[in-house]
Amino acid sequence: MNLKSLGDNTLAANACKLRYDPGSTDIFLVNDAGTNYGSPITSGSPAALTNSQCTLFGIGTYATTFGNNVVAYFRVAFSPIFVGKKEITLGGVDQTGVSTFSNLSRGTYTVTTSRLGAPPTFTLTSTPVSVVAGVSANSTITVFSNGGFSGSVALTCAVISPEGSAYQPTCQIGAPGSVWLGTAAIATLVVNTTASGSTSRSTAKQLSFFYSSITVAILIFYRPRIRWRWQTLLPMLAVAIVSGAAIGCGGINNPAIEPTGSCTTNSGTTVGNYIIAVTGTSGSVTATTAVSVCVK
Repeated sequence: MNLKSLGDNTLAANACKLRYDPGSTDIFLVNDAGTNYGSPITSGSPAALTNSQCTLFGIGTYATTFGNNVVAYFRVAFSPIFVGKKEITLGGVDQTGVSTFSNLSRGTYTVTTSRLGAPPTFTLTSTPVSVVAGVSANSTITVFSNGGFSGSVALTCAVISPEGSAYQPTCQIGAPGSVWLGTAAIATLVVNTTASGSTSRSTAKQLSFFYSSITVAILIFYRPRIRWRWQTLLPMLAVAIVSGAAIGCGGINNPAIEPTGSCTTNSGTTVGNYIIAVTGTSGSVTATTAVSVCVK
């Protein structure tokens, strides 16, 4: 990733150009001339890299890999001489070092801070999830304190990729929904998926049961003052039940009441890779981790 002056589409001189190597978790910062990267540091280490434009911190810089995709998070502080509106561009290389894309514009960012020191903050990490459709699974969310940060961190989650699936995974933060952070704290993300299946509903069957029940109920619980003989009542009860069933089923000669039914089918959660973003918030300080979810 490269932050550079607007209109400069080729050079990395006097820019804050960052590099992350997923294979080794090494991170790099380009020199002021924009000609090469210096020696790397490891993601998550307490070390830092600095040029005249910015400082890249090992703590808080990390990446999440899912399938052929990588989401990288860089923790950066900017120099006072680098304030102003900057263009963000991206570039990538394959495992052999061959460039696959370069100078891909991703918008702008206005640098307003003049602090080079690392402010107290926190970092989130997560464990990947592999689950069969129809089953729930958990990801462990760990919140780390940086620079002496302490306080309550509220956690939320959202499915961010892919979009458009009717039965995509859903998420919720298990207890606790917020953690108190001194050095590190742990929470649980619950990932829910949907199994494929179908449900059917027959209106005619329900009507049959309904009408028959009413007929029986009337004959049993309605007691006229005239005393009926059981020999007379039982044949009438049988006739009433048959009649009620015939009415409930619609009857051959009664097209006004016909069997109606519906059958709904769901395909379940589609097999594939998904991303769930878990965000921690404490006042104006936020941090996010991407949870890789593989549905099998």
